Amino acid sequence: MASSSDPAAKAPGKQQRIQLAVGDITDLTCPETIRLLAHALRNIRATPPRIISSPATQPARASVAIIIRVRPPPSSHPAPSAQPVTLQNFFSQPWVTQPESRAEVLFLPRTDTLAFPGGKQHAEDEGALYTAMRECWEQVGIDLADSREYECVGQMDDREVTSKLGKRLLMVLTPFVFLCLTPDGGQLDFGDPETRAYWIPLNLLATLTPNMGTISLDVASRMAPQSRMIRVALRTLLLGGQMHFGAIVLSSQQVTTVIPASGEKGKSREVTPQEQQGQPSEELKVWGMSLGMTLDLVAQMRAGTTDLSFPRPLSMSLTSIFPRFDMPDVNFWLWAFGKRYRKVIRGWKESYRTMGAHDRRINWSGSALANFYASVRKALIMTIVFRMFWLFVALIFWIRW
Repeated sequence: MASSSDPAAKAPGKQQRIQLAVGDITDLTCPETIRLLAHALRNIRATPPRIISSPATQPARASVAIIIRVRPPPSSHPAPSAQPVTLQNFFSQPWVTQPESRAEVLFLPRTDTLAFPGGKQHAEDEGALYTAMRECWEQVGIDLADSREYECVGQMDDREVTSKLGKRLLMVLTPFVFLCLTPDGGQLDFGDPETRAYWIPLNLLATLTPNMGTISLDVASRMAPQSRMIRVALRTLLLGGQMHFGAIVLSSQQVTTVIPASGEKGKSREVTPQEQQGQPSEELKVWGMSLGMTLDLVAQMRAGTTDLSFPRPLSMSLTSIFPRFDMPDVNFWLWAFGKRYRKVIRGWKESYRTMGAHDRRINWSGSALANFYASVRKALIMTIVFRMFWLFVALIFWIRW
């Protein structure tokens, strides 16, 4: 692997550089992460996103902003660029290529996860991009329309937000990727004094060995969130079964925490990981839709390379948002009914590996999730039917006995 101490002197060709970064490494260093990030952003800029049209019966849409910045080391004091900075020349700047510079992604805390800034589209919004910019300004005070500070790299694939088991479409979500162009950018202004945010190092999300945990939820609550009687019946039949969602688990001491500045209304200050040493640690989790979009970005960091022996991050990005069940019979029926969604996943993987243009109209994530949850519904129905059958048989034997 080429040394990262002098990238300009030892930089290999573009394709070779990507292969070096994704070879047999376990964890990505900061320079490797930034090189892969450059590759990902060029992919996103060059690849048309898959657009999902909202049906007339459910026109609701939302947008999020995936904001990325590169932070030079504290000891560095880069001079302003003499020419306008764009994606084309951003990664050639000396402060970006410094070995200790690191790429970070902005997340906001939600009820039980971390999420990107964003929200629902309003009727007066000029489009999905406007929604992402407006929501970001309202939530964290970042003006993404300032071309001197930020560049909209492009749009990633639309995603369908569905009900608990994927049966009903709730809205279509559009993610946009933004790059902070300045070394001192990404400053947040909070309107809410209780708000906080996190700049998470990208190498913690793109590593081959992320710290994975689970979010466990009651299956009965997911199937019947409105009816207490049905939930009780389902818990009895399913023996209190749980579904477990994969999550990337981080410590607040690994990330830069942004908190309101005391005595300065609306202003914020950043607390670095070094400053948090010895302080109580908070557990942060990225799962669900946020994890899916995060891992789509990670997949773009390796998409189109010729190193096809590097499947682990790609596999994780396509399947880790799918829940797992702690009931063996549910898992059996899920496997039995899962031929269609497994076929979609294989096509999705091949699409990312080859960056094929022939399948750009295929909504891989939506198709995979739709087929997966269709299999889940069938599996749960078959499980309940068979358990009721054996319960009936046991009751007959008990009566006769």
